[in-house]
Amino acid sequence: MGAVTKSASTAAPESLAPALKAQVPAPRAISEEHFRAFVNASSDVVYRMSPDWKQMHQLDGHGFLSDTVQADDNWLDHYIHPDDRAVVQAAVAKAIRTRSLFELEHRVRCADGNFGWTLSRAVPILDASGDITEWLGAARDITARRETEVALRASEERLQRVLETEAIGVLFFNHDGTLIGANDVFLKMTGWSRAEVESGSLDWRRMTPPEWVAASEAEMGTLQHTGRLGPYEKEYLRKDGSRSWMLFAGRDLGDGTIVEFAADISALKKAEAALRESEAQFRGMADSLPQLAWMADEKGWIYWYNKRWYEYTGTRLEEMEGWGWRSVHHPDHVDRAVAGIQRSWDSGEPWEDTFPLRGADGEYRWFLSRAEPIRNSEGRVTRWFGTNTDITERYQREELQKLLIHEVSHRVKNSLSIVSALLQLQARTLEDAPRRALEDASSRVRVVATVHDQLWRQSDASEVDLASFLSSLAAAIGTSGAQHATVVEVEPALVSADLAVRLGLLINELVTNAYKYAYAPGEDGEVRVAGQHTTDGRYRVDVSDLGRGLPTGFDLSQPRPSFGMRVITSVASQLNGNLAVSPTERGTRFTLEFPLTESSRTA
Repeated sequence: MGAVTKSASTAAPESLAPALKAQVPAPRAISEEHFRAFVNASSDVVYRMSPDWKQMHQLDGHGFLSDTVQADDNWLDHYIHPDDRAVVQAAVAKAIRTRSLFELEHRVRCADGNFGWTLSRAVPILDASGDITEWLGAARDITARRETEVALRASEERLQRVLETEAIGVLFFNHDGTLIGANDVFLKMTGWSRAEVESGSLDWRRMTPPEWVAASEAEMGTLQHTGRLGPYEKEYLRKDGSRSWMLFAGRDLGDGTIVEFAADISALKKAEAALRESEAQFRGMADSLPQLAWMADEKGWIYWYNKRWYEYTGTRLEEMEGWGWRSVHHPDHVDRAVAGIQRSWDSGEPWEDTFPLRGADGEYRWFLSRAEPIRNSEGRVTRWFGTNTDITERYQREELQKLLIHEVSHRVKNSLSIVSALLQLQARTLEDAPRRALEDASSRVRVVATVHDQLWRQSDASEVDLASFLSSLAAAIGTSGAQHATVVEVEPALVSADLAVRLGLLINELVTNAYKYAYAPGEDGEVRVAGQHTTDGRYRVDVSDLGRGLPTGFDLSQPRPSFGMRVITSVASQLNGNLAVSPTERGTRFTLEFPLTESSRTA
C-alpha cells in the first residue's frame, strides 16, 4: 500500500518536478506570491513543508483536502490515515536523507471527513550551499482509480473462482477453432493435458465426433452473427477415444478470444435413456392389457392412451388428449363422471366410477373406471395412471338380478297385503279377544309387507333407509288410529332388510299399543316416533305419547301376559338393543338403542 507506484497514470504528477524547479528562485525560499500563483495555475492539491517535515507551512486543498488556516505541526494526525502514517514517515525520512523527490500513494482524510487516496509528490528547495530550505509538493486525488483497481481485482478473483469450480469446465479458443486455454475441470473431463492445450495442437473439430461437426459448425455461424454460443448439447471426444455428453454455452470476448463453459451431462443422458427404455417397456406392457388404459399429468391432463383404447373408441390422440375423452362418454353420465374425477385431481385421492363409453361401432358398453395417483419421493402427485375395465356382461347380470329381486319383493308385498286384508276382514266377524288377535296379526303382516314395498321401490334391495321406511310404516299404521296424530322425525340411516323387518315389528307394537292404551276411549292424542344417531355409533328410537301413563307396577323385566309386549322385548333382544321405558311430564316414552351393523349386533 505504501510502495511507490510508477505507471502511466502517474506521468502527469512526475512532470511537476521540472516545473517546480523552474519556478523556484534558488537559493532563497519561495515567496507567498510565487506559491499563490502556482496554486492558481494548478488543479492539484499544493502544499509546502518545513525542511524536516515537522511542520506543514501551507496547504491549498482544492476542495479535496481541507485548507490550512495556519502552520500545522500535527499534519500527520490531521490528514494521514492511521494505517498509512508509518509508511509516510518512512518515505519522508528517505527523501530527506537522499535530498530527492518524495513520492507515495497513500490514504488521506478528505474535506468531507471521509478517507480517500492521493498520489503525493514533493521536491526539496535547496539554498546555494545545497541545504534544504523547504519542500514544495502537489497531491492528486486518485480515489476513483484506486476503487476501480479494487473492483477489478475483485472481479478477477471472482473470475478465478469460476474457473476453479469443480463442476464447470471452461475453455478458450480463437476464431479458427484452436484451443488456447482451459481450466483443470475441463482437462479432467477430457483427459487432455495442459501442455497439449498450450501447444496449440488441439481444436474443437479434433475433439468433436464426425456426426456432430455439422451441428457445431452451425453454432459457430450463430456466434459470428450474435456473439453468443448455445446453450447446446453434443457428444465430445475424450483423449482416450471415449465419448461424453456435454452442455456448452459461451460468447465472443471481443478480443479474438471465445470463452465456452462446459458441463458434463453424461449421467443425465444415461438417466434419460433409462427412463425412455422404462417408459417403452411400460407402454408395451400397457398395450398388452385387455383394459383400456391412460396416463395424465399431475393436473389431470391426459396425454397417453394404450392401443386398446384406440381400438375400442376408434379415435386418435389428437381427439382424446386433455379432456377430449368426454366425447365418447354417454351424455347422461358425463357430467357426473367429470365432477367425480375432478374431485380426485384436486384432492389427490384415488378415483373410481362406473359409466358407459361409446365404441367405434356407436354402441355403448359399461366400464368400471379407476385412476391411481403416482407420487414422487416427497409425496407430491406427478401423474395419474387409469384403466377402464369392460363390465357390460356383469352389469347386465346385476341389473337383471335387481329386476328379479324387485319383482319378487313386489309380489311378496302384494301377497302379504292380501293376507293382512283377509285377516282384517275376518276380524270384523268376531268380537272381543279373537277380533283383537286377528287385528294384531293383520297389523304385523302389514309391517312385513311395508318392508318389501320399500325394497322393490329402491335401487338397492339389500338395504333400507330408516327415514323413509319408518315414515311409510307410521302412515300405514296410522290408518288403524285415524283419530290420533302420528308424528315421525327420523334421521336417515341405512340398515339391512332383516333389521328393518324386526325394527318395524317393534315400532308397530309400540305405536298400536299407544293408540289402544295411552288415551281413553274416544279421546284423540299424539304419538311421536323419533330416531337419531348416538355419539357411540349406535341408533336410538323413541316412541312417546301424551296419554295417561303406564299402569301401576309396570315392569319391563317381568314376564307379561300380553303377546305384543313379548314381541317387543323379543325383538329388542334380537337387535342386541337396550330397551327402556320412562314416564314423561305427560305420557310415556319407550326407548330402544341398538347397533346399526350386523357385526356389532353379533359381536
